[in-house]
Amino acid sequence: MSVIDKLHVRNGVASDLEQISELCKSIWNGRDFLPTVWNNWISNEIGSFIVVESENQILGVYHHYLLDSDSWLETLRVHEQYRRQGIAQFMIKDYLERSKKLNAVNSRLVTSIKNTASRNLFEKHGFSEVLRSQYYSIELDTISTNSLQEEFSIIKDSKQIYSLLKKSPMDNRLIPLWWRWWQQSPAALSELSHNSFLIIPKSYSSFILVQPSKHYGYGNDFQMLFSDISEDVLKECLSFIKNNISSDANKKIFSIPETDSNQAKILDNIGFNKSTNLVILEQRINSI
Repeated sequence: MSVIDKLHVRNGVASDLEQISELCKSIWNGRDFLPTVWNNWISNEIGSFIVVESENQILGVYHHYLLDSDSWLETLRVHEQYRRQGIAQFMIKDYLERSKKLNAVNSRLVTSIKNTASRNLFEKHGFSEVLRSQYYSIELDTISTNSLQEEFSIIKDSKQIYSLLKKSPMDNRLIPLWWRWWQQSPAALSELSHNSFLIIPKSYSSFILVQPSKHYGYGNDFQMLFSDISEDVLKECLSFIKNNISSDANKKIFSIPETDSNQAKILDNIGFNKSTNLVILEQRINSI
C-alpha cells in the first residue's frame, strides 16, 4: 500500500503548530513564514488550512482562501522525508475539488520564477502563467527624513477608501491584497478598503495605498500600491510614512508591481532593493 492510500485529510487546528514547525524547518533555509502565521490565520478564520496525515503524523499542508469567485492556493508544503511520493499532487487535486464545490471560477497562486519544479507541477495540473511581478523593499530606518515640500492627507475610513478606489481603479486586471492576487471586483476592493489606508498628495489627484501586513496576520511591514505618482512625490511620501505613521515595530515598506512596469522603474530609481521574481499562475475551474 502506497503512502497516498494511507492519507487522512482534515482541517488544520492550532495544536498542529509543533508538527507544522517541524515540517517547515528545512524550507527556505529554516526561514519559512508559515509557522509564524499559523495561529493568527486559524484564529482569524482567514481561509482554511488543510493537512494530510498518516498515523497522526502530518505529511503535508496547504492553505486556501476564497474571495468572491476567486480561489487562492498558498503555503503548500510536504514533509522532507515524504517528498516525490505524490503527496503534493494529491493536495493540489484536493484543493481544486474543494474550489469547484465552492463555485470558484478562477484559481490562482504565486511562486518564484526560479522554482521550476513547483511551476512544472502546477502547470501539469492545468495552471498557466498570467502575470509576472517583482518584489521590492526598503528598510524604514534607511529612508531620509528631509523636510517635506509636499503636503499629504491620510484617509482611513473604509467607505471613503472604497469610493475612491471605485472611481480610480487600479491599472491592472489583478490586484494584490498582501501576497494574494485577485481579480478586480467589488468584493476585492471592499477587502482592500478594510485593510488599507490612503495617503493623498495635495498637488496630485492620485494616491498611494498602504496595506499594513499585520492585517493579514504577518509581521509589521507596509505594502505599498501606487499608480500615477512621480518619483519625487513618492520619495516624500516614504518620508511622510516614516515620520507620521511608522513605529518601532514597523520594519520595512515593500511593493510587488508587475515586472517592467512604470511602478517597477520608479522603485528602482528611488532606491528600493529588489529580490524575488514572482510568477502568478491561474486556472479556470468553473464557468460563470
